Amino acid sequence: MIVVVLVVVGFVVFRGVFSRDLEVDPENVDYLDTVGQLQDGGIEPVYPRRLPEGWIATNVAFDPAEPSAFGVSLLDDDGRFVGVRQDDQEVDDLLAEYLTPDQPDARRGETIDVSGSVAPTWQGWSDDGGDHAFTAELDGSAVLVFGSAPVDELEEVVASLSTDPVPTS
Repeated sequence: MIVVVLVVVGFVVFRGVFSRDLEVDPENVDYLDTVGQLQDGGIEPVYPRRLPEGWIATNVAFDPAEPSAFGVSLLDDDGRFVGVRQDDQEVDDLLAEYLTPDQPDARRGETIDVSGSVAPTWQGWSDDGGDHAFTAELDGSAVLVFGSAPVDELEEVVASLSTDPVPTS
């Protein structure tokens, strides 16, 4: 028994001395290229026209079997998550799936008016974990902007949302 304990302790010490913490930086994806391709195919995704300085897009979600569903995952300059999702689901279903999957229902917050966005009025939401969201209805689909970033950053993303054609370079 003493030998087994010594072997385990020796292994743990060996790993502690010779292992390094692996740090992985997220990869930036070109979401505007995907949006342009979808637009060329006759689909009108809701997307941020631009990202704030230091932000990156880490994922674009689109399933050809569900052409009404589109999403972009973003990280702000402090590594906090912001997601944009468009789907023909009800707003409550999107909130349950993305904002409060393991919690009670989202709490309704303030309504904000946003000029220049795809919708003029957005409903605010929050959950018990400190995440926030904004939702709007647009031509038969729901749009959700959510995440752990501060509310003012979510509002900045909401203000930048568009369905306009992506400029070609």
